[in-house]
Amino acid sequence: MRNLSFIFDYICPYCYLMIPEIRRLEEEQGFDVEWIPMEIHADTPIEGVSLLEYLGPRKVVKAGKLLDELAAAKDIPFYLPEKLYNTQLVNRLTAYGRSRVNQGELIDEIFRRVFIYNENISKDEIVYKISLNLGVSYDDFVEYIKKQSFIGTTSRWESIVQKQRINVVPTLLEGSRIICQGVCSYDELVKML
Repeated sequence: MRNLSFIFDYICPYCYLMIPEIRRLEEEQGFDVEWIPMEIHADTPIEGVSLLEYLGPRKVVKAGKLLDELAAAKDIPFYLPEKLYNTQLVNRLTAYGRSRVNQGELIDEIFRRVFIYNENISKDEIVYKISLNLGVSYDDFVEYIKKQSFIGTTSRWESIVQKQRINVVPTLLEGSRIICQGVCSYDELVKML
């Protein structure tokens, strides 16, 4: 079985829209995919940053149209969030949840909170809701964070990102080879692999 790494940021709409292609690679091509969250905007405050202020109105409108078209073509529900949110807490939840719940369900639930419900995923109460929906103990997760038990997993993820000098998401790797960066169709991915 061939292994791939899909590097994404939960606040990246292009990453959200690439999920069907990556899942098809798993299901139809038999790839084993490691899902690696990273923070493109690690300095984003907990309350978030206005997308309009961060990108400017012209870029927001242009990107919004493109993203709406991509989502419609894939038949994926999508709403462009009003803010960019800090993803550190949900990245830690991903590390915590990897051996406790279905990874796909966890990732989907977090992405839905951003791109369907427009919720701030850096807030404890939203992560609490995510935990409840997945049947994961929020109290155990809080203890996991206090003990810094996530460091081994998140450090490994950061090492992969740094070693490959990845600063664009989505990125798909096979070993140390970058297959693609940015949005690609399933057919394009299959050709590159």
